[in-house]
Amino acid sequence: MQDIQNHAKQSFRAVKPRLTFLIAADTNMTFTLRVSNYYAPDEYGEASVTLVVGSPPLTAVIKGGLMRLAGLSQNDVVLDGSLSSPAVKPLVYQWSCLDEDLQPCYDYAPAASADLLLDPLETNRPVMRVMAERLQPGKTLNFTLEVFHGDNSSADGAAASTLVVTREDPIPLVSLDEVLAGNQPVYDYDATTDSFLVTTGPAVVVHAMFFVHSKSISINWNVPGFPCQYSTAGVKKGLEGHTYLTLPEGSLVPHGSYKAQLEVCEKSRCGGINVSLSARPGPSLCRLQFEAEEPVEQLNMTTAVVRACAVPAGSHPMTYQLWAHDGEEVTIPLTTVRRSPFLEFIVPSANFSAICAQVCDMSLQCGMFCNDSLETLPPGNLSESLTMAFKRSAMQYRQGDKLSSVVSLVSALSEDAVEAPGRVLDQLLGATFQSTNAKRLEAGDVRALYQACRVMMARGNVDLVSGALEATSVISEVALKKKIPVGFDTLEAVYMWVRNVSVRYPDTDQVRRNVENAQRRIEEVTSSRLPKGQQVRFVADQVTHIHHRFLSRDQVTITSLDRPGSTDVAIGFDKALWERFQIWKCGSRMCQGVVLVVTVHQTNPFVGSDVGTRMTPVVSVTFRTPDTGEAVKGVSLRDSLSLQMRQTGNESRVHGMVLRCFRWHERDEEWTQRDMTALGTKQRQVTCLASSTGSFTVFEVEDGLSTAAIAGIVVACLMSVFIIAAVMMFMMHKKQNTGSAKVADQGTR
Repeated sequence: MQDIQNHAKQSFRAVKPRLTFLIAADTNMTFTLRVSNYYAPDEYGEASVTLVVGSPPLTAVIKGGLMRLAGLSQNDVVLDGSLSSPAVKPLVYQWSCLDEDLQPCYDYAPAASADLLLDPLETNRPVMRVMAERLQPGKTLNFTLEVFHGDNSSADGAAASTLVVTREDPIPLVSLDEVLAGNQPVYDYDATTDSFLVTTGPAVVVHAMFFVHSKSISINWNVPGFPCQYSTAGVKKGLEGHTYLTLPEGSLVPHGSYKAQLEVCEKSRCGGINVSLSARPGPSLCRLQFEAEEPVEQLNMTTAVVRACAVPAGSHPMTYQLWAHDGEEVTIPLTTVRRSPFLEFIVPSANFSAICAQVCDMSLQCGMFCNDSLETLPPGNLSESLTMAFKRSAMQYRQGDKLSSVVSLVSALSEDAVEAPGRVLDQLLGATFQSTNAKRLEAGDVRALYQACRVMMARGNVDLVSGALEATSVISEVALKKKIPVGFDTLEAVYMWVRNVSVRYPDTDQVRRNVENAQRRIEEVTSSRLPKGQQVRFVADQVTHIHHRFLSRDQVTITSLDRPGSTDVAIGFDKALWERFQIWKCGSRMCQGVVLVVTVHQTNPFVGSDVGTRMTPVVSVTFRTPDTGEAVKGVSLRDSLSLQMRQTGNESRVHGMVLRCFRWHERDEEWTQRDMTALGTKQRQVTCLASSTGSFTVFEVEDGLSTAAIAGIVVACLMSVFIIAAVMMFMMHKKQNTGSAKVADQGTR
């Protein structure tokens, strides 16, 4: 038994009477709380509680769901139970198989060496592989996995079953590999509805594998009645492949039921699976109430409490965070993410339509509950109220609560017209940087820190704006490193703020560099969170298209902002690139697919670098690694990228001017024609071939020979001289041999 009385007492004195601990399994812990009178320490009260944490229950899991189809095939039916009770080691596995008549499954292979389908000596493995040709056609076989404690600490076990329905023809073998919600595997299954229990907030991915007999196949996903657009992706290598269905973030509703139908066909023979999903309900019916019964002055403190939440079992601990709603979106953070439903906050200086509480459960399912009944008054003395708010934030900063200090200042400065002294803005910038070092940062906290950057971007000098951009990059880097699930709507808003700064300071090098870095970090975070098949598009003064996909013959098109119906760029990929990013080694693991990032700039982002009249937008193409967002380096394949860029300028009528394709050389910081091939113009679309990723455009330049062309001509001339010299030497040598032969012949005579 562990007694942490001293730890609890110390934590209470230093922070607050609310503690959070992680307790290991098979542990008993006694918590003792002593409350003392501050002025008379000898007067105190004590209370203790002992928590007994037992062992986690055993769970049996068979990857692939409850049923799969198998036909006459040389492929294996894989029964994978390795995900059973991952927290319990060691485990004992026991497989068994019965047909629909409750008889043991028999081996029907032509050259079977035993009667039983499952060898009794091999049924203790976590993964069973059974060749489909050993299965009796037209049968329904029930495979069952039982798991037990390997240390004999308990005789209780757990079991799971899956059905294999056999067919008499060689159909594609399709099986469910996994269901992911928020990039986390889903193991919870409701046997009464035969459905996986998924969370409603994050994106849901259904991953299936298939084995076929021919190269030509068709793959079709269908989700009947699904109200949003879903995406699919897939790859096939040889006769084996993977296919993915992605239901986008926020598209599922609580208590909703969905059926994902997959059909894989080769000619007229089809195999498939049906996967049922049930969306778990998150927090609901919460009521947000305010303690103040009278109108409250802006910039004053008040308290709200969240009551009467309906929360499913197993959803605790809950988190709470207050935001101000301005009628269109939730924009102003009023608190950090808290564990307590009692929330003290500063009434913001900006007008708002309602105060909203974001309530989240342990699986990060959240609900937003608003109340518009809080009446506010303008401050009687704005200067004095601001001074008090700034002092309150400074006190929080000195006490070490940097994040709360940031939120207090953001609330006080939420109205753009409110001015703040330079020292206050410097404190906000410093506290924002320091808050990224907090041990526990939730998605709501990251969103609040981004809002602090917006406040600084909207006011202050160039140095403050530049610092806010640097802070934006650091926040994004921390979110990426700690895998904090920042929403795509938040990332899109931050992208817009960063681009607005770029428009305001087009000629400031420091700001431009920080804008580029912040934008790159946002792209990294977005790329790391995109499930396969899903894409997002950020639209500001430029368009950034981010898509996690398998490359194929299908082009990626970016439509024009200023000319509806027109395409700014269409990008095609050579087959060598398809194969490069199908299943590839990325660091210490294997990746499937790649994240494609395409940005279309209507103005030249490399200021002062034009080498002629620019005739198309500047198009930047980058490949990024899934899950990490890192840029893929060293992608260089001859003419592997095809770019059809919209001609935005009119060609001059001056003789000798031509259109040339250019690529930005980062090290030399100049436009170059190296590794670029121009294929001409058709219907105001200029086509270029590139051998690597980067930034591309088309300039109208004088029809002079490029350095590469001149070098080629020189080499060709030298080769011609060498060939002519070699021929002449050969002819002279032949003539000499002929003359020698004649002399020898005369001598003989």
